[in-house]
This record gives sequence, structure tokens and C-alpha cells, in this order.
Amino acid sequence: MQLGIPQDALVLVYVGRMAKEKNIEELLEYQQDAGKSGVILVLVGDGPYLPELKKKVEELKLAKNVIFTGMIIPEEVGRYYQAGDLFVSASTSETQGMTYAEALAGGIPLLCRRDGCLEQVVTDGENGWQYDKKEDYLMRIQEWKGMGENARGRMQNKAAISAEKFSSGNFAERVEKIYEQQIRKYRYENAA
Repeated sequence: MQLGIPQDALVLVYVGRMAKEKNIEELLEYQQDAGKSGVILVLVGDGPYLPELKKKVEELKLAKNVIFTGMIIPEEVGRYYQAGDLFVSASTSETQGMTYAEALAGGIPLLCRRDGCLEQVVTDGENGWQYDKKEDYLMRIQEWKGMGENARGRMQNKAAISAEKFSSGNFAERVEKIYEQQIRKYRYENAA
């Protein structure tokens, strides 16, 4: 994987479908300010909105600070998460949010637009942050940049640990408990 990113750059990575509802334009608008301090935004994926996003990068003169990878084979996607310091998303329309869990599993803290679906995913200051507006987003980037190596390492470890709740084993346990509750309820209601 050759992205040509300077060694000292802070790398924000988005992985997902390039679609209008993902609100990637917001990330590009915020990148105008973030890019001034050596932040690189890597957009991994493909989709119907990709041509418009590339036009937006040209309009905003962000070619030096934004990298589009296009479609990546599934076996390589993990390497792209690892290229990032923070996983970013401006979407408020997630239904499954697999990319959040994948980023966390790789020890990549999240910086995501505040969304009710993320309440059980992002613990502010622990495994990442949620933001409401541009100032919050930029402040969190500066906070990450100002952290020492140990503080960053702790946050990365907490990100990886927090991903465990999305594992297949934990999912199976939760489903099993729901079935057990329903069986007990059925037996109680039909006992007579």
C-alpha cells in the first residue's frame, strides 16, 4: 500500500461506500481547516457519489490533503484502517455501522458525527469522540495531536477492547438470552 503520506502527518481514515447519505462532503469541508495543520484525509471505498466528491476536492483545492483509494479488496481493508490515526464519519444514517466496529477492532479510535445509533459504540474520551459541529471536530483532532504517546496508546487499547462487544460470540450470547427470555415468558403465560 503506497499512499505517499508524510511520516509526521495525522491521518484520518474513512472506510465505506461513497454515497450522498454518508455526508462525506462535510468531512471535506472540515478538511479545509484540518489540512492546514498537516492532517491527511484518506477516503477508502467506491460508490455512486465518488465523482461528485472528487469535484468537491478540486473546488476546495484539497488535492494535497485528501486521498481517494477507490475500491479495495476485502483482504486489504484492514491495512487501510491501520494507516489511520482516527476513523472519521459524518454519517447520521447508519443502519449497521460495521465500519465503526472494524475500526475499533483495529485499535483505531473514532471521531464521528453525533448520532443516537453510536451511544453504545463511542464513549467520549475513552475510545473516541462524537462531534456536533466543525469546532468540536477540529478541537478533537487537536486534542489527539496534543496527546502523548502513552495517552494515545491507552485510547487505542480501549478502542480495541470496546470492539469485543461486537464479536460473534457476544452477539450469539445476546441472542441466546433473548430466546431464553421469550421461552420463559411463553411458559409463564401458557402455564395453567
